Amino acid sequence: MTLIISESVVIRRRFDYLHNEAKISHQDIARSPELLLVRESRLKNRMGFLQYLGKAQYDSEKPNYVTFKMIYSGEDAEFATKVAKSSVLEYNMYMKSL
Repeated sequence: MTLIISESVVIRRRFDYLHNEAKISHQDIARSPELLLVRESRLKNRMGFLQYLGKAQYDSEKPNYVTFKMIYSGEDAEFATKVAKSSVLEYNMYMKSL
């Protein structure tokens, strides 16, 4: 019982971050529920980096669309270069600034 309760608290915190801070709609979260299983730190770091670069585009109807799977998949180096279209060095510098 404790595990279920603590897990629901973690999922609720992730939902709160995604919806209230990252401004992801309820519909988008419902379409990609796996987001609620991704470590909160990974979401915050990667979504924050995209925001920092001005590349946090999660609307499939707009140019430079970033899928949610692109955010949580792969290693940091791959994310930095292929998704954020930046460098590993810039990503690491961003991480140090947090």
